[in-house]
Amino acid sequence: MKKIIFLFLLSSIIISGCGEKTNSTNAEKTATAAETKQENAAPTTTPENNATAPATATSSNLAYLLKLKGQYPFDAKVLETDPLKSRLKASLKGDFKLLTDRLGTSEPIEVQGDIFFTSGCMPHACTVEECAIAVDVKNDNVFVAILQDGKVSERPEKANTTAPEIFQKWVAEKSSN
Repeated sequence: MKKIIFLFLLSSIIISGCGEKTNSTNAEKTATAAETKQENAAPTTTPENNATAPATATSSNLAYLLKLKGQYPFDAKVLETDPLKSRLKASLKGDFKLLTDRLGTSEPIEVQGDIFFTSGCMPHACTVEECAIAVDVKNDNVFVAILQDGKVSERPEKANTTAPEIFQKWVAEKSSN
């Protein structure tokens, strides 16, 4: 298995070095996918002492988002990748398209500690049709705000939770316009 991964990575590096310009190589995507899979793995039992070792330091399966800092949501396929996609769909119900439409033009992803944040707007409708997504990875909470027809609606995944400061600032700024 290691030989196959090595050959795949080597091939990807050679292909990407042939003058083709991409935002990220297949090797980087493979490495990120492998790291995410390893982080989200279930606890394992060691044969020496039959004790269970923790798989990760965080309990959230959204920790992969913290590695996307500086990337654009479209390039990172933020709205196409589970578990975030399925959680957003469940939380927003029939309004998931409102979110996807408003992330067409976006800012690079920000990461502040255990907080993932991104925002964007509908192409040619910025200041009127926008959205923001914040994920508190440590506390496993997802927050969405949608600016539609100039009005902000907050849509937290869980009731009675406090949104991250960066998200609150975005909501306050858009509500005051």
